[in-house]
Amino acid sequence: MLVLIVLLPLIVSCTKQQPVEKISWNPVIDQNDIIILSKPINDFKKHLNAAQQFDKKGQKAKSADELKLMKTGIGDLEYYYIPLVNAKLHLSAAYRLTNRNEIATAQEELNNLYGLIFNAKSYADKRTPPIKSDELNSLINNFGAFNSDFTKVAKDSRDKFIQYAEQIQKLITPQASKS
Repeated sequence: MLVLIVLLPLIVSCTKQQPVEKISWNPVIDQNDIIILSKPINDFKKHLNAAQQFDKKGQKAKSADELKLMKTGIGDLEYYYIPLVNAKLHLSAAYRLTNRNEIATAQEELNNLYGLIFNAKSYADKRTPPIKSDELNSLINNFGAFNSDFTKVAKDSRDKFIQYAEQIQKLITPQASKS
């Protein structure tokens, strides 16, 4: 019993976790809403309704054009917007993990993020017209350099996480159409 009393404080002190720096909420990193889905869904409805109306009027070519626009929108959502939203989620996770000094796990999140961005870029380049190609190239180039040096600079990387979150947010935020 005496041994237990003597060893208990030692055991407790060895199992205490290192203090973790409290991180304040940062909207660029932490706000991961899926508002981007509302515009494509509204566009799908608009194109489907238009296609149905043209079809009723016997205007098959116009109906087909509307369905083609709808199909393009579905591809944009599936291969561009959703992967970039997921990339931002991986970025948020890596940011949190880095602040908890879980560098290896944070690196895995960054690798997943990079793959998603690269796949979105591949889709965006094949699309006619391409989607934000220059912005994606810049993000991939900047992030690739950051990711390769990540383990060396992990503790000083908060500003970079925020910078990349801002870049991704710009890529997925619907913009007013240029008229």
